[in-house]
Amino acid sequence: MTEGNRSDKWRAKWVWTGEKLPPQNQYVYFREPFSLATLPESVKCYITAERYYRLWINGSPVGQGPALGHPEDKSYDTYDVTRFLSLGKNVIAVLVHYDNLDPDSQGEPHFKLFIPETRGGLFCELREQLKEDDKFILGTDQSWRTHRAFAWRDDAPFLDDVTFQEHYTFG
Repeated sequence: MTEGNRSDKWRAKWVWTGEKLPPQNQYVYFREPFSLATLPESVKCYITAERYYRLWINGSPVGQGPALGHPEDKSYDTYDVTRFLSLGKNVIAVLVHYDNLDPDSQGEPHFKLFIPETRGGLFCELREQLKEDDKFILGTDQSWRTHRAFAWRDDAPFLDDVTFQEHYTFG
């Protein structure tokens, strides 16, 4: 993953649900409670997903992403999440959308992007920022609870609205 050379420090693992899912338009919730005995001065969250994510901590929205990139050189986002944390019990929650769509099949022949066959996934790690280094707090692993989100249809066709005209109301 890009944004600095952290590959030797990662303790989190790529995770995905064990449920049998349709091949495209998969929405999966991830949730992990954790406790803090003391409130750190600075905590960063490093997160990415295959393909899109929305992140909450203790019910507050933190961010969404990542920028679309090649799975073999995946970028990640960094958030300062200190203000979202509290002493004692905390909960991190993520919704991941894995569309598994080939851009060429979306009515955009002018947009050529090679995306190899992948599957959905989430990678997330929280670290306390110290003066000299940082300290691992939490990372995705098999202990994270997952649940398929049924609020979205997995068989919905892609709709290309690029050719739709805008309508304006004047007066």
